[in-house]
Amino acid sequence: MSVSSSWASVTVTSYKVSLYEIDFFNSTTNQWVTGGTGTLSFDLASVSSGQTVGDYLSGAKLANGTYTQIRLYVSRYISITAYDGSYYTDGSTEADPNGGDPAGGYVAGLTAGAPSNAVLGSTRMSDNSGTYQTGEYSQDLSSSELEAIFYSPAFAPFTLTGASKLINISFNINGTVVFVESGPPNYAHINAPPTITVTVE
Repeated sequence: MSVSSSWASVTVTSYKVSLYEIDFFNSTTNQWVTGGTGTLSFDLASVSSGQTVGDYLSGAKLANGTYTQIRLYVSRYISITAYDGSYYTDGSTEADPNGGDPAGGYVAGLTAGAPSNAVLGSTRMSDNSGTYQTGEYSQDLSSSELEAIFYSPAFAPFTLTGASKLINISFNINGTVVFVESGPPNYAHINAPPTITVTVE
């Protein structure tokens, strides 16, 4: 999958996250409703990611109504395999030049070379605090700062009726990853949450 950025055209072949909970906002009742809980590790770049999360939601008991927002509680640590024409993720981490974790690096390091050398590298979402910040990951940090939210306020609404039987979910990671090649250090940065689309049948 090709991901456009202001620094480079990045191809992301793996985008692995750990999911803890999915909630939907029912605008009819003005309440957040939990659709699924439990730990699920999966790859958003996989063509089967939607099916994987659909299975996670298979036991969801959502009331009839119109749902206008979605949020996914995930680990702040995301593993990506990515490359552009000059650099690839090399499996290392770098300290974020913009600050952050004083204990050590948390952005995925890059090495110059061929795309075939790309391997999984771990990167962490930004330390910006707050709730539902425009253009950023909304974060609801635990005391260990391991949790954050993929929050989609621009989510296309869907309506459940008594005839609705199946919820389909898909992810688009275009624009989520950028390579910063003005270093050292050179690193991959998680730039934005994925676009989430839900339809019902």
